[in-house]
Amino acid sequence: MRTTDEQLEQVLARSEHLRSRAAARRSAVPYALACAACLALIAFVVSTMPQVGGEVAPPAGAEFGSLALGGPTMGYVLVCLLAFALGVCVTLLVVHLRGK
Repeated sequence: MRTTDEQLEQVLARSEHLRSRAAARRSAVPYALACAACLALIAFVVSTMPQVGGEVAPPAGAEFGSLALGGPTMGYVLVCLLAFALGVCVTLLVVHLRGK
């Protein structure tokens, strides 16, 4: 049988545990909002991708790496960068939620 002091200690420990879990959920909101904002940005860029890249011919002398940044491929590069940022945000959210 436990003494009153031991019971009180367990109640306080459980209360602190519940408070820390609630604080973890509250602190996860900015990460979730960042994920949603990044996903919305990707959807917007994908919907306007033909206008982002345009039909501009690459400048003279653009043979290798700079070719990816000229013309219609610019939109695809931008979507890839935004998708990477979304992946980072989701990873941070999951790590944050699992760590608490």
